[in-house]
Amino acid sequence: MANLLNNPDLWSVTGADFTDGAWHFNIDGVHSERPNGNLKTIDGPGTGNIVAGTVTYDVSNYDSFRDSLYFVVYVSGTYGDSQLIYSPSDTLPKSGSFDFSCSTDGGDYISIGMGRDPISDPAVNVTDQYISIGEFSITPMADPPTPGTRYNCECDDGQPTVTLQQMRNRLARRLGFSVQVSIGMLPPGMPELLDDFIRSTHELMYHRYSVMRLRRMFTWDMVAGQRFYDIDGNRDDCPRILNPDKLEWVGISQGDSSWRPLVCGINPVLYGSAAAGIPSHYEIRQCIEVWPAPTDDAWQLRIKGDFGPTTLEADDDVLTVDPEAVFLQALANAKAHYGQADAANYASQATAYVRSRVAGSHQTRRYIPGSCVQPPAVRPLLKED
Repeated sequence: MANLLNNPDLWSVTGADFTDGAWHFNIDGVHSERPNGNLKTIDGPGTGNIVAGTVTYDVSNYDSFRDSLYFVVYVSGTYGDSQLIYSPSDTLPKSGSFDFSCSTDGGDYISIGMGRDPISDPAVNVTDQYISIGEFSITPMADPPTPGTRYNCECDDGQPTVTLQQMRNRLARRLGFSVQVSIGMLPPGMPELLDDFIRSTHELMYHRYSVMRLRRMFTWDMVAGQRFYDIDGNRDDCPRILNPDKLEWVGISQGDSSWRPLVCGINPVLYGSAAAGIPSHYEIRQCIEVWPAPTDDAWQLRIKGDFGPTTLEADDDVLTVDPEAVFLQALANAKAHYGQADAANYASQATAYVRSRVAGSHQTRRYIPGSCVQPPAVRPLLKED
């Protein structure tokens, strides 16, 4: 993203010039029907850019009694921003400043203009009036900061969303209580029992295999001299909380560059060394500890790992784990509890389902015997005498 006003080469100019980092409009008019200044982009402005700045004006010498002064940003197809600077019929200030900012999205070109807009009156010869506009300039705003690299595309992904209540009703139907589910009256104590099966299986499946797209990048802004950071104190937009038992990578970085891995474990012997520097080790107990403490605020603590499972308490709480894996295993446990003969069938299905998910998690890293492409044989060379 860029503020196009900071690049004079992009604009064709009428009655304006770019000096000392600002656009100055030279639109004094003498016996002129419509004096104005204008900037217009030469090429398409592109999407994702802006035109933004601070307008400063002083029209105290403006002595026409029939005209108004205007400022307008025009993105082809629509006005981006417009402002009336002075009109004799209004009590607008004759000097001041204001900010403007317009997106370039959707426009083939952009023009920025300021000038005198005469009021049409056949009885008055406008060209016989003397106009002295005064001072008018635009100071471009700085280019917006380049956004940093995004490490998580979205907080949640497209996995099926199944609530605790939906899972409970599905289990009840398969246990033979379809009528009770349809009228919303399960036997006393049964909802609590099924919820317990679901929670237990949900926790088991979470720890049994890590192929549920739970991995995220977590970031903490480090503070000079501070060694301890709360596990739930990351600054990411996603409200998910890191599970310290499922880590893939731990390190630090300066912005999006200068990445360094941290060594797991802080030997107590290290506490006798320097208390500040570039962190080299980490350890997770009640919170995350780094050693040594950073000397400045330029570093971020980065952890790639899984977030923890949802606590299933309310009916509308959504399962974190693959709902089909939870359903099959919870159903097997519930059927065994009620003494139904097909409990073992669903236990086998749950195991097979989990195995298929684990196999799929290897992606292109899987080894299939006989599938490797053999390199071409090297042709023999004749030995010369």
